[in-house]
Amino acid sequence: MILKKLVDALNDLIREGVVYSDESRISIASLYYAELGIRNAISRRVTNEKDTFSKESINKAIQKTQEKNLTSFMMNPKKKPFIKL
Repeated sequence: MILKKLVDALNDLIREGVVYSDESRISIASLYYAELGIRNAISRRVTNEKDTFSKESINKAIQKTQEKNLTSFMMNPKKKPFIKL
């Protein structure tokens, strides 16, 4: 019963655009789109240089950073998430 309520609530958030769902992953929509913007900005900058990073390597770096920082964010939800370049 609780699981069904949780799934229904999550689906509502996805329909409302508060949460973004992609394959088997979910994310707060605004953070997902912010990360896409950062990835695109990085991609544009590095394509202007000799050494380039693949989208895959950028995505792996973002994922690693997310995993590293998720624990500290979950432990202190009042802390504002940020990305510092």
